Amino acid sequence: MARTTYYGTAFGTTSLELYWETDGGVRYSHRVMRDQAAYDAWHLAGYLNEVLTARNLRQDPTLTFAQLLRPEKHLLLYLLLAAHSGLRRVMELGSSLFEIVDGLELVHEYFRRSPAGAPGPDPARLAYGGVELSPLCAAASLALHPCADLTVFGDVTRVSGSWDVLYDRIVAGAAFETAPEAAAFFNRFRAVLLNLFVSTGETFVCPMVGRAFTYLSLQELLNHLDRPLYHLFGTKAPRAPGEYSADVPVPVVEGFFLIAEPGLVDAWLGLARRIPEVAAFFTAKSISPRDARALLP
Repeated sequence: MARTTYYGTAFGTTSLELYWETDGGVRYSHRVMRDQAAYDAWHLAGYLNEVLTARNLRQDPTLTFAQLLRPEKHLLLYLLLAAHSGLRRVMELGSSLFEIVDGLELVHEYFRRSPAGAPGPDPARLAYGGVELSPLCAAASLALHPCADLTVFGDVTRVSGSWDVLYDRIVAGAAFETAPEAAAFFNRFRAVLLNLFVSTGETFVCPMVGRAFTYLSLQELLNHLDRPLYHLFGTKAPRAPGEYSADVPVPVVEGFFLIAEPGLVDAWLGLARRIPEVAAFFTAKSISPRDARALLP
């Protein structure tokens, strides 16, 4: 079944601590938050900074392509929306503060200033949906975007209405316990752009920052999707020194994927190749849609 609580099955305790350490190595703790409160505080601070940064950059007359925030998310999604005029209702799995709105608006502003003009729709005219388990983040996202068309759902079982495109950055593994239920959710959209962790063997669950996290079986996912699954780039997620890495029982792929009909994928890729700076970005990241079945042993 889909996970509808913040942790599913919790593994230990997640903590966020603010402390002062003296020159002599004595530590004084000022504030400690646990579990969901820790998650909420960390994400609220990080994503609020991203929202404010995006808004400041939009006003910068010297905005450059290199300044676009998280282009593997916002740029790739913007190009997908530009590739098909029917894609105008966007959902994010794990919407946090709906910083996706500000990221897309920044990309649009960059292209709007280019000689060829913006290839995609004005993000301010799109409808956005988000799945967000944190009531604090959900409330903050609405407060930060009072003029946007936003709908927030408390978990994946509550999603209603018709949506065109889904974006997911590693949240599917926290939201779903099985590949068939994840595929059933993905099948509700015309296109799905996602950073996904998959198993080349059986589905398995492991701890991920204290939460239950599922590496979905790639074979099972392929068996239940009603559109082709393409691997775009990446096979292993970057991790900071000392960051926890789960012991995995079978080979895994931690990369970016696209679920869409071949015609839409071709249009998306063709658009990217016609814009020099985007083409260079695709080359640098080795973005090239390949049938995901090639990842299986």
